[in-house]
Amino acid sequence: MTDHRNWALVTIGLFIILAGWSLWSERQENLPSKLFLTGLLIGGVLLATTAWHGAENVYRYGLGVMSLPQAEGESHSHNHEELEHGQNQTEIQDQSNSEQLGNKSIDHVTGNHDSHQH
Repeated sequence: MTDHRNWALVTIGLFIILAGWSLWSERQENLPSKLFLTGLLIGGVLLATTAWHGAENVYRYGLGVMSLPQAEGESHSHNHEELEHGQNQTEIQDQSNSEQLGNKSIDHVTGNHDSHQH
């Protein structure tokens, strides 16, 4: 995080100097010099580097990003196993729920409870 701040301070310092130089040159009615254009090029590179460090802070370290709420309770328990051929995630969840309910199955469409073995 301090890398991003340090790059930003150097970058803004350079652009303040270049802005002052531009105002002074305009009053003198001079065309931009090669040194001024080189300063602009360096400023662009510094700006891109600052942006890179800022993006790393957000995307790598999650700074300034709201975190998702933590899952709580038993309602979140489900299998993260790989699916068998021809089986979908809902079937695996139904099997897991059936085992938790003592082999009582629930029809998810109607909500009916049946007591039978699987």
